[in-house]
Amino acid sequence: GRIALWAHNGHIARYAGDAMGHFLDEWFGSRHVVFGFAFGTGSFQAIAADGPEGLRDFAAPPPPVGSLDETLMRTGLPLLALDLARVPGDSEAGRWRGEPHVTRSAGAVFSDDPDGTSGFAQSCRITDHFDGLLFVAETTAARPNPDRRRLPQRHDADDPPAPPEFAASMCDGLPRTWTTRMRRRRI
Repeated sequence: GRIALWAHNGHIARYAGDAMGHFLDEWFGSRHVVFGFAFGTGSFQAIAADGPEGLRDFAAPPPPVGSLDETLMRTGLPLLALDLARVPGDSEAGRWRGEPHVTRSAGAVFSDDPDGTSGFAQSCRITDHFDGLLFVAETTAARPNPDRRRLPQRHDADDPPAPPEFAASMCDGLPRTWTTRMRRRRI
């Protein structure tokens, strides 16, 4: 079977170290396909970095000139899916994909400083981190549920507590006794 995992670029990218994307790449190898997300303008929700306001909407100014996001905006396409592996390496686009580019990285916490980068910009060679890019020219912030109902919780007060091996492993990966069928060695 196949699964899809949706998370922030910083979590799914193939970074060396302890990012989820690094481990997924190690575990699944060539069966692991990573799509990075980028956007042009619009709005999104995040927690204000410089205040106690909590979750709020932010307006995204146009991306910085020359950035990955601005380059994708210049295509004029409202939505774009780009398979980076199929771009011929000797083409102009192939050379572009192999160079480092600044891209915005808005996550759970954000600050709307005037230059639009908010210190949440990073430079990366996209092919080091992603197999493809999904681009949305104009994004809109999530909208709250009008009647503010929450989905029912699946936890019942009578549920037994988590096994000690699970609770102790939260910072160390899976419990020692757990293995996966994907690999022969313990994760």
